Amino acid sequence: MAAEHGRRLLERERELARIEQLADEAIAGRGQAVAIEGPPGVGKTRLLEAGRDYARQAGMQVLTARATELERSFSFGVVRQLFAPALLEACWSVAPGRGGGPLAAADRSDQPA
Repeated sequence: MAAEHGRRLLERERELARIEQLADEAIAGRGQAVAIEGPPGVGKTRLLEAGRDYARQAGMQVLTARATELERSFSFGVVRQLFAPALLEACWSVAPGRGGGPLAAADRSDQPA
């Protein structure tokens, strides 16, 4: 049964239940990909948000990125946007205060100059 999420999704119970089922399968080690498509204004973003919320509440690490026209000229720009925060967090947790690897050098905003 689809869980309640902040705002109610209209007529998306079946789709949300499927996303929740796939999240549960991923937690069990059987990960899969999900593609959501449709015309503008049908609730794709809201459906993704509800699925993301369910996955987080279930204990999954959720990574998000949003592609825009600006990323077109940057090779793998959206991929970097997707993974950089998690990699930085992992690097800092391995070697707190010392940087913990080459990727950590990309964000030294909390380090004195």
